[in-house]
Amino acid sequence: MDVELHFLGTGAAEGIPAAGCNCRHCRIARERGGRYLRRRSAILVTVDGFRLLVDAPPDLFEILNHYNIFELDAVYITHSHYDHVGGLREFEHWPRPLELFLGADVEVEFTDKLVRIFDVVRFLPYAQLDFDTFTLTPLKVDHTVPTYGLVVRTDGHKIVITSDTSAKLSSYQLHIMRGADILVANTPALEEGALSSHLSVTEALRLARRLDVGVLVLTHINHHNLPYDELVEFVRERSEDFRCVVAYDGLRVRLGEGVEVLDERPSLKAKLP
Repeated sequence: MDVELHFLGTGAAEGIPAAGCNCRHCRIARERGGRYLRRRSAILVTVDGFRLLVDAPPDLFEILNHYNIFELDAVYITHSHYDHVGGLREFEHWPRPLELFLGADVEVEFTDKLVRIFDVVRFLPYAQLDFDTFTLTPLKVDHTVPTYGLVVRTDGHKIVITSDTSAKLSSYQLHIMRGADILVANTPALEEGALSSHLSVTEALRLARRLDVGVLVLTHINHHNLPYDELVEFVRERSEDFRCVVAYDGLRVRLGEGVEVLDERPSLKAKLP
């Protein structure tokens, strides 16, 4: 069975370029466009035809139209921060009912229209959600509000999406993540210590090596991190013993007999000073 991750947005809370910011990273993004631009984070997970949108960022109206997304089966909200739920109200005009997976302790605002659209499924930490050919397991992680990553299991394979997590991970959490075919890590900052509530790139690299994952995908990048091409080079020099991919808006990663990264090769202009 093929599982596909389509990275619809790969930026952190401010996106890139950030509004009102003229830092070097944001200037590069405005001049070069393409893979240097990052909408707020969202992933479309497709398993056996089931289309699950992970998070609903404020950019959702543009995202759905840009990628011609007309069919969804469910939405999974990882936590209540605005960059992950700010687009929920776009579903007020969705033409058919949708399931909404929410942690029992995750609070979001429902309008009367959303109540009519969403069939809300409240879940508990690590309580497995069973489908015919795959399972979804909410992975409780350490963040500033109740937050859940996601583990997708099918045909003996495993994909782990960490959501916004600090580096504080219990032995049980590490056990669940160990040996994942794909580990998606949210890494706003480059070096540890910059943001204690999130993984850094360097921490994610160590974690992937420790857990013997197949492919590490970095996403949720902020404008204080490195621009796309520089971050690609940074992780290449530090991940010679395993595969690490810097996500960009539009990247697709497919898990079938192996892990296939579609259109991974960068197309870059000359570096700016």
